[in-house]
Amino acid sequence: MALRKSIQMFNLANNAYVGASVTFYTVDSGGVKTTTKATLYDAITGTGTLANPQTLDSDGKLAQAVYIDTEVVGSVSGLSVTDHDTGIIAPFWNARGAWATATAYNINDVVYITSTEDSAADGNLYICGARHTSGTFTTDRDTNSYWILFLDAQKARLWASEAEDVLVDATKYSSLHYSLKAAASAAAAAISAAAASGLYKKVTGLTTGATNVEIANDGTYYVCDVSGGDVTINLPAIGTDEGTRFGFQKVGASNTVTFVRDGTDTINGGTSYSISEDTEVVIFIADDNSPDNWIASIQSQTVAGNGLSKTGSTIALKPVVVAAIALGGEAAALAVGTGTVTFHAAVAFTLTDVVAGLATAQTSGAILTFDVNEAGVSILSTKLTIDNTEDTSVTAATSAVLSDTAIAAGAKITVDVDQIGDGTAKGGKLYLIGYPA
Repeated sequence: MALRKSIQMFNLANNAYVGASVTFYTVDSGGVKTTTKATLYDAITGTGTLANPQTLDSDGKLAQAVYIDTEVVGSVSGLSVTDHDTGIIAPFWNARGAWATATAYNINDVVYITSTEDSAADGNLYICGARHTSGTFTTDRDTNSYWILFLDAQKARLWASEAEDVLVDATKYSSLHYSLKAAASAAAAAISAAAASGLYKKVTGLTTGATNVEIANDGTYYVCDVSGGDVTINLPAIGTDEGTRFGFQKVGASNTVTFVRDGTDTINGGTSYSISEDTEVVIFIADDNSPDNWIASIQSQTVAGNGLSKTGSTIALKPVVVAAIALGGEAAALAVGTGTVTFHAAVAFTLTDVVAGLATAQTSGAILTFDVNEAGVSILSTKLTIDNTEDTSVTAATSAVLSDTAIAAGAKITVDVDQIGDGTAKGGKLYLIGYPA
């Protein structure tokens, strides 16, 4: 859906334009006025239309806000001065989805690029700077200067996940580089602190396969290299040797270090234990109890915080994005309807939440209820609601539940108003919260 824009050119009083008639015509791909009258809308969303031409009022301006969703030229007539045309009046940027060849593009159209067009620009967003019919993207961008970089997704990926010790800028590294350095520093500090405290007496390296750890190895720190495969640790029987301690560090993003108990001994009260995270450090201390129990305590581990994901030693940036969609004007009352607003996903997107809001809360009646659809199918197993006298779904008694969180690039998204109460709810908005896939 093209975003609409109110026509500003005739919003100020001008005595020379009192009573004038203005007809708004569409513009062809060459920027020339056609003979086709443009559709004029009475709100930024919805289906309400206005007359074309428009008659300017006694102040020489439009009597109300007039919205367009395409480029237009205004033809002014009925004046004491010569009839004349305005320049091209353009709406806001228009999300067109994936770039395609042999397609007519207008100023402010926004597209995203895949590796098919330019592997170095995969995922980037571009905004059209000149109307044209597309040919080859790289030629249109580099030779004809039709496209202007709007969002550099490639650079964002580098800042998030470029390999350790590889510069992204002249003197700066990626977030992955700094997280790995911090993890390595923390692990080294833990080892040094343990050695200084006398916790460990020696360090032994282990590789793929099974190893029997004996009580006689008390105070040993084991570095488990899993790059070649899983490592299995067969723990000794505790017996009466309370206080025996071992340290284990996993080195490698893949594979696992697994601990096997002896007999009826337990590990943290359970029957088994494993380490799967790279650089994780665990200390085992023997407790002569009933039954005998190994206390396994994590000493060092890299944990991904908010906005990050962690797979092995790889930290990936997942920036939270909030997309706000108006369901009508600020003073427009909501009405039951299917496809109240329609738009397209510019990029593949993973949803984490949906929220609705109002400029004016509903006073009474049936609970205000919304649905959100991808390609005509609801993405909500429990619909989005706003309780009476409330202006946001955040405080709703029943929270919305997402049944589909994976939004495809270019997907057609529609918002339905399934139910209203007394009709006093105004200025509806929908907020999609998540991150680019």
